[in-house]
Amino acid sequence: MTRTVTVQVPGRVCLVGEHSDWLAGMGGGGCGYAVCAATNESIECRATSAPAALPTLTLTSCMTAEVYSGAIDRARFLAAAKSSSFYAYQLGVMATRLFDLLPAQTSLTLDNVAMTLPLKKGLSSSAAICVLTVRAVNLLFALGLGVEEEMDLAYLGERNTASLCGRMDQCVAALAPGDAALLEFSPHGTVRVTRIEPVPRPVYVLVADLNGKKDTVSILASLQAGARAHANVRALFGPKSEALCGKFVAALKVGDALELNALYARAQADFDAVAAPLCPAELGAPLLHKALEAGRAVGAFGKLVGAGGDGTAQFVCASQRDRETLKRALANAGFRSWDLTLAATRRAPGL
Repeated sequence: MTRTVTVQVPGRVCLVGEHSDWLAGMGGGGCGYAVCAATNESIECRATSAPAALPTLTLTSCMTAEVYSGAIDRARFLAAAKSSSFYAYQLGVMATRLFDLLPAQTSLTLDNVAMTLPLKKGLSSSAAICVLTVRAVNLLFALGLGVEEEMDLAYLGERNTASLCGRMDQCVAALAPGDAALLEFSPHGTVRVTRIEPVPRPVYVLVADLNGKKDTVSILASLQAGARAHANVRALFGPKSEALCGKFVAALKVGDALELNALYARAQADFDAVAAPLCPAELGAPLLHKALEAGRAVGAFGKLVGAGGDGTAQFVCASQRDRETLKRALANAGFRSWDLTLAATRRAPGL
């Protein structure tokens, strides 16, 4: 019998605490901490299964004319995950333990029918597609996987590719658009996701597309090498990041946009001083700093998103009116932007 399910997964913005996830995973220290929020932008997948004597996996997307179609074979999936295929992340997921849970003599089609989440902008599109793949298969075949299992399989799937990701981005499995959460990463590879509430009043975030390019793999490789070699890099993504997250959560819980703004400015300054010199070609980020300057001109301090570089920037505004003012300033500087409003009225599906 043919079955179909439709699944939607948002992206994420790391508000503060970038790179703390992989640092914790390196060992030799304590836990890592980050504060993340789920975006309004998302990816939607329609998954279909059908009986087949010779089962195949078919992957299609509204973002490309490329189609993947081949036998359901773990070795083939793993090899393709290492390639430059548009579907490398999904194939990496299919090569995890998820492969062992697929029913026999059943073909699977995953069609990414809608995508408002931009690619290569620091909004975790790769993690979102990995979580989307796990969740689509989970729901289609009623596997009964919990959110933590979905997050783990998505992480392992992305690591099957060339990605050097940590365990932060898979939090999109546990969050709904507009939710904010504190993430705790243990040295043993576990992640605790705690939704932040109450948020007494809306917090107006603006995410700006820098219209540039970034090489996340290169950035992560450089920063991880730097962390192994330099104590100040470990301090930036370790103890300093933990302290920053604590202050950020406290300000978020009382809706103090001015304090959040100041914390953004401090986080960016520290990153520029310590981390940016490790990968100047990427983290010099002239477009990022152009956008930050446009924000400062109207009283809004911003910071990088994700790994850093010229992907996206983020700002916190005190009001909807201030956000509209900032949006116009950024547009005048050549950058389009998206609203993200953090509020306590939403319910996170996994928490």
